[in-house]
Amino acid sequence: MTVTVIAGLIGVWQGNFWNLGIFHWLDVILVFPVGLLVFRSAWEVLKENLP
Repeated sequence: MTVTVIAGLIGVWQGNFWNLGIFHWLDVILVFPVGLLVFRSAWEVLKENLP
């Protein structure tokens, strides 16, 4: 998950540096796997702690 976040940050940084708009979409695309991992972790915690 950390690698995905770092890749998104580097992509946005390089997009601003080289003025390439395609790298701005990299952050938008990479947010979905991170969101799914957060949702999965939350689901496992709730599943274990709720009756």
